[in-house]
Amino acid sequence: MNGLDALYQEVILDHAKRRSGEGLAAPAPAHGAGESHQYNPT
Repeated sequence: MNGLDALYQEVILDHAKRRSGEGLAAPAPAHGAGESHQYNPT
């Protein structure tokens, strides 16, 4: 494994340890439930 491959492997492993964006975020206490309205013209 050359230096660039080792660096890439280190970056991938580090990223896998610090998972983010997983699951739903808890709503803020001051805010109610969110609402979303979409329009589909078809």
